[in-house]
Amino acid sequence: MTSQRRLLIAAPIVAFAVSWLWIPDTFTDPLASATDALTGWILVAAGLVAWGRRPGSRTGPWLVIAGYLWYVGDLYFVLPTVSIVPLLSFGLRGGYDILLAAALLSFPGGRLTSRLHRAAVAALALAYAARAIVFFAIAIPGRWYPDNGTPNPFLIVHDRAVAANLNLDLNLLEGAVILAVGLLAVARLRSAAVAMRRVLLPVVAGGMAWAVMSFLIDLSAWLQGNFHLRLLPWANADWWPIPEYLIRGGAAPVGFLIGALMLQTARSAVIELVIGFEQHPLRAQLQPALRRALGDPGLRVIYPAEGGAAWADDAGILTAMPDSAARSTSTPIRSGGRTLAMILHDASLLEDPGLISAITATVRLAIDNEQLTLALEAQLEETRASRTRIVDAADAERQRIERDLHDGAQQRLVSLAISLRMLGDSLGDDAPKEVRDELSAAEIELRGAIDELRALAHGLDPVILRESGLGPAVTALAERCPTPTSVELNLDGRLARLVEATAYFVVAEGLANVTKHAQARHVTIRLLADSGRLLVEVEDDGRGGAQTTLGSGLRGLADRVAAAGGRFDVTSLPGAGTRLVADLPTAQ
Repeated sequence: MTSQRRLLIAAPIVAFAVSWLWIPDTFTDPLASATDALTGWILVAAGLVAWGRRPGSRTGPWLVIAGYLWYVGDLYFVLPTVSIVPLLSFGLRGGYDILLAAALLSFPGGRLTSRLHRAAVAALALAYAARAIVFFAIAIPGRWYPDNGTPNPFLIVHDRAVAANLNLDLNLLEGAVILAVGLLAVARLRSAAVAMRRVLLPVVAGGMAWAVMSFLIDLSAWLQGNFHLRLLPWANADWWPIPEYLIRGGAAPVGFLIGALMLQTARSAVIELVIGFEQHPLRAQLQPALRRALGDPGLRVIYPAEGGAAWADDAGILTAMPDSAARSTSTPIRSGGRTLAMILHDASLLEDPGLISAITATVRLAIDNEQLTLALEAQLEETRASRTRIVDAADAERQRIERDLHDGAQQRLVSLAISLRMLGDSLGDDAPKEVRDELSAAEIELRGAIDELRALAHGLDPVILRESGLGPAVTALAERCPTPTSVELNLDGRLARLVEATAYFVVAEGLANVTKHAQARHVTIRLLADSGRLLVEVEDDGRGGAQTTLGSGLRGLADRVAAAGGRFDVTSLPGAGTRLVADLPTAQ
């Protein structure tokens, strides 16, 4: 409901209630006058709150109408001299009781779901109608209502004694029905789920106070009129209106207002419980969290089993749907035409459609998010595994190439160098000088090619790394670097092959970049293994300015480190040197 409509509905009743305090001689007691003035306004306020939070519920409109009907019995104060207004005011008073009873037995959903509840409200309406009809037939001006000089046009019974007894009997009947409504409300409260009880408790407490006081007032009047017994000690006291208007008039409206303000509590609890979930596993946490939030210890969450023909709990154990005769009912959680889960809960939660909507929406969102997260993590894991396989394949290919070079081309070149030397020896000094010079030059070139080939093979698959480990391999790299290099090692034995290879190539690429681009005076290499992580740092004091986007070497390092499950970072400000950092998990 929009704020403009709320204002349109509330403004007349507020103005009427406020003006009520200034009408002279309304009540002899100012407290009773103020209570009477505020009761109708509180009912309207409770109705507007409930209406705003449950637009599809009848409870809000019922309470608003009840608030307006509250003042029907007091119209004679406003229009005491207008025709038969005093008669109608007294005869029609109490009509709000019917709407209060309907709201009490249906709050907050606005539906009388029980035949007994509908029968109780209907009985109260009949008792009210009978009392009003009888009142018009027996009411004598000055005796039953203020006499403004206008006779009662409906007067049939002129015997005051008969009229008095009949009025007392019907009032008592109406009070007994109201008491029965209060007891039904208590029974409904006891059978409700705990989450619903939080909202119903103030409503039922106020409604029960209204019901008990209504019955006691009518019973006290009936006993005093028939047997001259005084049930309530204040029945004839000057302050009689105070308990009537404070308890009978004020308790139910205040209870409804508190209950309406608490309508969001259960829904908020459902939403907040999902916010507090850890990322995984949602299924293990969902059922106990919903039980706590809704106060339903028997609540269960089940999921479609494989094949969709059965149901299983969060542990995957097959389970059965509830018996149709049981108190529990089921609420499906659907998304995209699929049933994601089924919530088996106390049937009383259905009395609050807004709460059910909050449950389904919140749980659907949580399950959807979990499934999306699991799918994303599976994709990320597959991507990481794929990158690892690519790196492993590349390493294996490097080893194959190194073996091929060593066992093939390198051995052939060595054999050729030996052949050339033997040829030179066989020719001796008798060979022309030009021939001997050509043979010497060819041998020198051949040995240079062999050295370059060995260096290439060594870079492809460093034997020292395989045989001695990361520390000696990095130390050997530092010794061959033309830039002065210091090495800080804190390693505890050998690490996984992938980790050692990744760290080695980070250092090798870092030193290569220093030699080619950095113009540095010093390089520091640090390797620190601690708490399941290996930290690799290559830091120089060169010109800086290196970026992973500008060279395939650093990009390749970033991919290699990511494939090993680590993080790679480059800090290289112009003029401030370059720092490569790789953080690798040691467990592979």
